[in-house]
Amino acid sequence: MMLDLILRIVVPPVRRRIEMEINAGDRHVARLRSMTISRSGGERMLRFRGKVELDRAGRTLVPEARPSRQFRVWDNEQAVATYGALPFQLVSTKFSPTG
Repeated sequence: MMLDLILRIVVPPVRRRIEMEINAGDRHVARLRSMTISRSGGERMLRFRGKVELDRAGRTLVPEARPSRQFRVWDNEQAVATYGALPFQLVSTKFSPTG
């Protein structure tokens, strides 16, 4: 299936990569990445489009925000802004057959 996903996300005022995943239960479906080049920060609308393979079990696809690289420094505000997982809001999800 072709997936068209739109997310609303608030990015901190730093240059950073945005890492996300789509999972279904214990199954990894897709990795999503976006780059924030501007240091202005603020709300962004991200759109991801691509093919995904759905399993026959009918499990729900779940988008998840992920931290960048091997992030483990939660007590450093700059590190969290640059590498931490970002909260997001699902705006739209559309599936269409590939063909």
